[in-house]
Amino acid sequence: MSDQILRKGWKSKMRVPALPVVLALSLWLTCMDGKVAAETNQATGYVSSELVGPFVADPRVVSELDCPSPSEVDSSCDGPLNFETLIRGQFKSLQTKDRPGSNPFHAPEAALIVSTIESDLQELGIEAGATGFQISKDVLTDPGSRIELVGVINRMDRQFLRDHTESICGEISAIYRFSYSIRKGRAESRLPITMNIVFPASAGNVTCQMAAKRWLAAIAHSPNRTPEEIAKDLVDPASGALSTLVGGRIARLELNMQVYRKPAFYAEDFGSEAAYVIRVFRWNAASSRFEPTELPNQVDRNSLLCAPSDSEAICRTKRSNRAQLIAYLQQPYTVSEVDKGLLNVPSSLGILSRRAVSISPGGSHRSANQPYWNSIRDDQQVISDAEISNAIDRAKSAGIPLSYIRNVEDFRSRLNDSTCTGCHQTRAIAGFHFPGADRLDTPRSNAVLLAGSPHFYGDQPRRLEIVRRIAQSKDGRIPADELATGYSARPEARFSQEFKSTAFIGGWGGTCLMPEARSKSARDWGCKPGLKCEQVFWSENDPGVGTCVPDGRQEIGDALQRGDITTAAFGLDVYQRTMPEPVKDGDTRIPASALPANPPPENSYYGHHQEYYEGQAPAEAEPCESTPPDPKCYDIRRDHRTGGFPSGALSLSECIGLPQEATCGLTASSGFNACLARIAEDQSYDVKLCFDYFTSYSGIRACDIANPCRDDYICTRPMKYTHYDFIKRWFKLTFFPYFREVLDRPYDPHDYGQKRPDNNWVARNDQRGICIPPYFVFQFRSDRHPTPEEK
Repeated sequence: MSDQILRKGWKSKMRVPALPVVLALSLWLTCMDGKVAAETNQATGYVSSELVGPFVADPRVVSELDCPSPSEVDSSCDGPLNFETLIRGQFKSLQTKDRPGSNPFHAPEAALIVSTIESDLQELGIEAGATGFQISKDVLTDPGSRIELVGVINRMDRQFLRDHTESICGEISAIYRFSYSIRKGRAESRLPITMNIVFPASAGNVTCQMAAKRWLAAIAHSPNRTPEEIAKDLVDPASGALSTLVGGRIARLELNMQVYRKPAFYAEDFGSEAAYVIRVFRWNAASSRFEPTELPNQVDRNSLLCAPSDSEAICRTKRSNRAQLIAYLQQPYTVSEVDKGLLNVPSSLGILSRRAVSISPGGSHRSANQPYWNSIRDDQQVISDAEISNAIDRAKSAGIPLSYIRNVEDFRSRLNDSTCTGCHQTRAIAGFHFPGADRLDTPRSNAVLLAGSPHFYGDQPRRLEIVRRIAQSKDGRIPADELATGYSARPEARFSQEFKSTAFIGGWGGTCLMPEARSKSARDWGCKPGLKCEQVFWSENDPGVGTCVPDGRQEIGDALQRGDITTAAFGLDVYQRTMPEPVKDGDTRIPASALPANPPPENSYYGHHQEYYEGQAPAEAEPCESTPPDPKCYDIRRDHRTGGFPSGALSLSECIGLPQEATCGLTASSGFNACLARIAEDQSYDVKLCFDYFTSYSGIRACDIANPCRDDYICTRPMKYTHYDFIKRWFKLTFFPYFREVLDRPYDPHDYGQKRPDNNWVARNDQRGICIPPYFVFQFRSDRHPTPEEK
């Protein structure tokens, strides 16, 4: 399909059936759609068979805690964990001035939050040349912005944070997402912004031990309860696990916000680029406002390394700062903390940053995500290999046992993993670990299936174990050894039994170490039988780290590209494709030689690629001028203006003969991004329209909690589907573009992805999610959203 969306005069080309036929078909489809919806509603709901852990994520329960009975008069909500309700306990200025439901970020208490984020947006957007690909700064304070609860997370394992008085017993985080609804509800979406409201795990008369026991009781509760009953039990003052989460007890706000998202045609080699800013704001009771504060373990490289423009006096200060950090990291006790994943760099050193900026895609292979990046230049090295070796030797001489560290690479990986940027880009979802599952009324074209990232679910057995130990302790505190955490990239091997039937440890798409690196490391990360470790990305930034891929065969969803990432200076990474072959003359497509040889009957394999491909506009291509089009035209239509699949992805052109690892989904066709671009400027456009007209059926990788997507992909909600849905879609594409002027040509059922999914797939009633790049989901991109002024 073409990117030339609105071609005036197109109507005259369209053959429209007689009006009585249109009306009759419309009425029949409307009736059948209602019938199907009634029959399949329960089957298409949120997947609730989650890994057990101390968290609340079911969107039905979350809705009861947030907004069980929204007011039709003033949009206010009355849930116990509704953001406006909680913040009023801290924002005294809101008590008399504002009606319930108004956005509280225009209050004086939030002034520093707003000004700080506005400054970040401007600075980072200009620096990256991405000011046209950002969320409007007004989204924070616009009265129409909604701050939705998406889950509650128990972090009683964070007792090791010495600088945080609220962390003595650990913490509880209520997690929110920003959203909007404008144009009378036709344009609405969540935004790539999460905000954690952090509370102490114990408060009032509830001790650490009592808090832990309440969480265990909530987990053990009978599941045969309504969402209303579950929510009521959770906030019961006498026994509820969330009863201490009330206004006035908020310790800090943690904001993670996508500040820009460059599309594939702009980002070039990486296929897209998104930057995220992480900020922490602590409540200052004296000034009655939230103020920016240091991020745990996020060292400020600028305070440690000299810049060419620095004076000698400034450089001496920076060298002194670095010397203090090295001395601290080389202490045997600190090495032990690094080993256990419990590092807590003291704020008194004065080297912690108040802002973290991470980059996607590429995860740990991107230098910007590694504050302790291993530069070949001494002047950009926070800590050298020799200094790390010295630290390890000193710890061993002091008799400190090391469980997770064996060599320099292990130590450096552990350091980076302790930082915000290192953690938030490792086995994450577009820089987030808990974006929340979307509520059931969210259009499937913009809905996330799983609440958490692979790292989040992979860490639940450890967190649950710690809650149990706290519940059994006398004072609610447990030794540091028992708080030890594994790496973000992969769950600890000691939980292999809990993950036996999943792909978390050594399964498809999981993190592994190449054999040579594995033999020298404490990270014994292999792959399950039938899989092997390969480096989808190769870089010196994270040497030896690979991905578990099929051995001797190809599966749907497999990466189709291999590439090198080289780094000239911190944050300046370049990707060069090495397989199947380097890009030549702008042709970034995956050649047929890199695809499997024998597709299912009536189907074909297709290789989605990472880098942008302009191709030839279908309207200008000679094969597309004939009627019917030359078969070459279908390749031109599909390939035009495509890209954005990190490391490429194998798919099938139709939903016919799908293997077990695949499911059927509607994926973006040529023209999808151009359609999204119209949303901001044309009120007749919305996400649903783009999804209806610029997507095609495709056989793509399926996902669920036990079988996550590979890095840089997201698990979205499956489409609702019956044969009636296919007929309705065909009818809409065949006849109704006349009324919307979306296509520049009549619908052609011979295009790729237009065949009816076969009966075998329909009979599966496959409720698994769909693995696609996160920026193909509207709510995970900061560009193309309408501005609040249009409300």
